Amino acid sequence: MLNFSPKTPRLTSRSLSLRSAKTKASRLIALYGIVFSFVFLGVALYRPALLSILDNKLYDVMHRSLAGYGTPLPLIVDIDEKSLAEFGQWPWPRYHIARLLEKLAAGGAASVGLDILLAETDRTSLKEVQRELHQGLGIELNLEGIPERLYDNDAFLADVLARGPYVMGYKFLAAGDGRLPPGPLPVDIIIFRDAGSPEVSVVLPGAAGVVAPLPVFAGVIRRSGFVNVRPDDDGVIRRIPLLMRFEDRIYPSLALASVMQAVNAQRVFLKVSTFGTESLRVNTTVIPVDASGNLLIRYRGKRKSFEYICAADLLNDRIDRKRIAGRLVFVGATAAGLKDTYATPLDAVYPGVEVHASVADNILHSVFLNRPAWAEEAELLATLCVGVLVSLVLAWSGPVICLLFLVCGIALLWFGGLGMLKVENVFLSPLYPLVTLGAMFAFLSLLRFRLAEKQAIQRTREMERIESELNVAREIQMGIVPKVFPPFPEHDEFDIFADLIPAKAVGGDLYDFFFIDEDHLCFTLGDVADKGVPAALFMVITRTLVKNSAQFCPSPADMMGKINRILCVDNPKGMFVTLIIGILNVRTGEVLYASGGHNRPILIRHGGRVYYKEDLSGPIVGVVPEASYKEISVTLGADDAIFLYTDGVTEAMNEKGELFTDARLLEECTAFRHASVKEMVTAILQEVRKHAGSRLQSDDIAMMMIRYRKKIMRNEQGDTS
Repeated sequence: MLNFSPKTPRLTSRSLSLRSAKTKASRLIALYGIVFSFVFLGVALYRPALLSILDNKLYDVMHRSLAGYGTPLPLIVDIDEKSLAEFGQWPWPRYHIARLLEKLAAGGAASVGLDILLAETDRTSLKEVQRELHQGLGIELNLEGIPERLYDNDAFLADVLARGPYVMGYKFLAAGDGRLPPGPLPVDIIIFRDAGSPEVSVVLPGAAGVVAPLPVFAGVIRRSGFVNVRPDDDGVIRRIPLLMRFEDRIYPSLALASVMQAVNAQRVFLKVSTFGTESLRVNTTVIPVDASGNLLIRYRGKRKSFEYICAADLLNDRIDRKRIAGRLVFVGATAAGLKDTYATPLDAVYPGVEVHASVADNILHSVFLNRPAWAEEAELLATLCVGVLVSLVLAWSGPVICLLFLVCGIALLWFGGLGMLKVENVFLSPLYPLVTLGAMFAFLSLLRFRLAEKQAIQRTREMERIESELNVAREIQMGIVPKVFPPFPEHDEFDIFADLIPAKAVGGDLYDFFFIDEDHLCFTLGDVADKGVPAALFMVITRTLVKNSAQFCPSPADMMGKINRILCVDNPKGMFVTLIIGILNVRTGEVLYASGGHNRPILIRHGGRVYYKEDLSGPIVGVVPEASYKEISVTLGADDAIFLYTDGVTEAMNEKGELFTDARLLEECTAFRHASVKEMVTAILQEVRKHAGSRLQSDDIAMMMIRYRKKIMRNEQGDTS
């Protein structure tokens, strides 16, 4: 009993091997991706200089997208080129500055911040001129009749400073003798520290020296503030310290001190968390700061975003005092040559005095950009998550999903960061997640391509091996069907020719013929309902059964029944074959045949009649075990022929989807009815190929033709059906 399964263990093993290779590649990609995720996490922790510069530039781009807010509150009194043209070169005599400050106080300014360092004695004072003339030329300058208050310009300015809402500027130095001269006034500060938080002396920036105002000014001023700014590595001012420490005291910036003067704040409140400084409160205004006490400045725009007043116009009373009343005023210089300009995210040349005005404006409007102390940790977490997600997506998803993930990931990171800045005023940099996304996508895609290339090479080698094996199988298959014609030179009673053209390397069509005894030729032609290797195996089994059955069953119908019963057993895939088995008596021309659901044979009579033999015999073979088959008889006369074929001939399809058809086959058989058996089969095959054109062969083709040559001596009737 046969036990046949068309899906061999070898094919199953190959399929599992390919699936295993794909799984192994996916796991390798995921592993490499996760490892590199931690590598990029380390890069984000280290923050190399190049990426830090890119991070700052990314912030600048995002900053430019911010919309404006409110009306600018600070007012800037500008010592510009016009002022220098009217009142002489800088530095001016201190009485000019004193007059300027008096006019601001008279105009009702709430606070006046001096972005001017007054650390040296005014050498234009009459007292200084008298001393220099005496020392240098031995000339005595007589100052009789001149009021004593006019002898010393510094004393004159100090008298003015003592009577107004003025905030004097000074500058801390990174190097110095470490001694604090009189002048800078510390801020009254109350510190709130969370448990485990660092000391303020650790987190706030410190100074080693100071360029302080003259003692004559230091003794009278009520408030002062440092003018230090904090450029990033690329020289751009994006943040500014609001507090600095010197020795054991904490000092305010000029902008902070000026705001405190304007809102009459006597002290500030500093909150320190485990990350560092967190916020600074002035009255009810809470100012977010980073871990080192820096405020991320929200600029209004390019230079001249605030209202400017020319110092010369103010001194010459060309300004309406209503413009000054209740305003926070900064006095600074923008004249070319004084070099008090900086680069900002929005402008490459930005007046220093306007930096302080921007800080004060942020505080007065309570509009801040926040770089929280936990921002870096959030960016590190995002970097790691992006790396892991990229690894998993590229390991287990197809190209379209990967591309969509890349596009959506870039958009989500960019617009997410931009949305946080615009809506929440919180800056979370998307740079490191974006770099991780792009770099890992490129690296893992390259790795994936390389692994796929290796798999493709392996598959190519496997296919070459399979193709080689299939070629051997084709040779074996074609070798078991008769290929030598004429096959029986000693028999001149008939001519026979057959051909088999598989649609693939091997196929399921079959033909065979052989002598059972000296007078009886057994012939068969069939079509297994499949193609390729399974059909070829089923075909070999069917051919073997035909040949074995012919030795014991003289009747084609009995042979068909026996073969059907055997093929029905242990056939889990339900494969079947259409089959025709015939026996030709070479002495009489009588043909007995049985057809198991096969195409109708064509009879070609010597007299010219060509027609299909319509008799029914039985169903297809291999499906119904108890099926029975009728035996059909036909007698061939001299030069009569029988033509057998499979449906690969009649169902051959062209580019338009049109079939060759039974009618077309009958026409071709009629046209070539006088040709030899070989010419007939070859001509019909050419017509089929001509009909198909460029369309590939979709089904196996088998044809067989037997022409009876012996003349019957007795008077016998031909087929009358």
